[in-house]
Amino acid sequence: MKRTINLLIAIFLLISNYGYSQGIQFTSAANWSELKGKAKAENKFIFMDAFATWCGPCKTMDKEVFPQAEVGEAFNDKFISVKVQMDKTKSDAELVKGWYNDATAIEKDYSISGYPTYLFFSPEGELVNKVVGAIPAEQLIKESQFALNPKDQYPALLKAFQQHQLAKSDYPKLADLAVKLEQYQVIGPLVTEYYAGLKPNERFDNEHLLFLARFLSKSSDPQFSFLLNNTAKINQALKLKEDREFVKNKVSDIIYNEASAPYIDQQTKKMDYAKIKAALNKYGPRGTAIYKERVEPLYINNEIIIPLSKPGANPDWAKVEKEVVAKYGANGEQAIWDAIAFQYYAKKDVPAFVQMKNKIQRKYPSRIDNFTKGNDAWFVFENAKDSDNTSLQAALKWSKAIVDEEPNNGGNLDTYANLLYRLGYKDESLEWEAKAVKADPLRKEIGENFEKMKRGEPTWPTQPSK
Repeated sequence: MKRTINLLIAIFLLISNYGYSQGIQFTSAANWSELKGKAKAENKFIFMDAFATWCGPCKTMDKEVFPQAEVGEAFNDKFISVKVQMDKTKSDAELVKGWYNDATAIEKDYSISGYPTYLFFSPEGELVNKVVGAIPAEQLIKESQFALNPKDQYPALLKAFQQHQLAKSDYPKLADLAVKLEQYQVIGPLVTEYYAGLKPNERFDNEHLLFLARFLSKSSDPQFSFLLNNTAKINQALKLKEDREFVKNKVSDIIYNEASAPYIDQQTKKMDYAKIKAALNKYGPRGTAIYKERVEPLYINNEIIIPLSKPGANPDWAKVEKEVVAKYGANGEQAIWDAIAFQYYAKKDVPAFVQMKNKIQRKYPSRIDNFTKGNDAWFVFENAKDSDNTSLQAALKWSKAIVDEEPNNGGNLDTYANLLYRLGYKDESLEWEAKAVKADPLRKEIGENFEKMKRGEPTWPTQPSK
């Protein structure tokens, strides 16, 4: 009998532990006030899943992430977890209805604009972390650990700043947290105090320059004039080309946006190019360069290319190219080549499209960013004829350059793997598609492509357009 009782106790403990480890245990508190009281009494943090009934990624998290044992182990003894439905449906239970007013207030107070949104609160009810969008289990666990670390908590850092006791090294951390939690009102005073506290020679230190540029938002910011008027010394101080370009572009963004905004019709988006040019000219050579880099290409595209690209226009592109290049130089040539490439894209003339894109990349490599290059590669993958090995190899080359620069982007890895697969490199394609799945495990189409590859099935349209 004693053995039987001991066996039953062991089975009960095993079942209890098994149930405990199977994912996050969500509570059913009646309202926000009750939940905060419970957290404070038990000295536990709060994890809130703000979701909507129509949200696909929310359902994916419910099905694939929250039930995982390691997630439950990370959350259940440290957090009181709650799911808050942010929309309203006719079939809502009374418990959900009891949260209606709280859900509306939470959406406003914590700037929730997308779902799912995950909010982490201290036992005192202060927001300490915020994550928007579906994420893998490993990242969710890291976010929970971040929320639990007192050194990383926004309220403590903000209090130190308000009491003028924040260490200089913690200013960037507080600024990053303010952005993550969408507490943008803190940024201005924070950066102003940071800048004022730097000695003149310290402002040229690499880390300080990048911080000041990152949080530059308008020409009235105290660091704007400093960043604008010390270009040569800043370029000398910043060793990396990408850092120099970053600072330059941040200042140019401010100049362009503020000079052009008054002269862009908000309804039609039509631009008064002459007035924009005059406004930019006030900044001297810098303004002239910005006009040449940013406004002139828009003028060429909007006023020349688009009218010529309308159905039935049928322009003589060689003649147009000659005239536009004569007047606008490189800007005109780039715009014309882009327009010609688009014509081939629209017609699904893959060989001609690839030829033009390669021509653009050779002469104007900065013209095509990785996002555009990735879309171009996928277009070729889906539309090239089986016999067009040249175009597929070109797209493979574009795609490889992207994954070399962005090795953790699931979509780019998927494109590269699919091109390898279509070209017949099956073993290699499976290796790269496995990397794509690992990089973006919640993206359904990547997993589906992986399974097709394993089965030897085509992942591209079997009858591409001619």
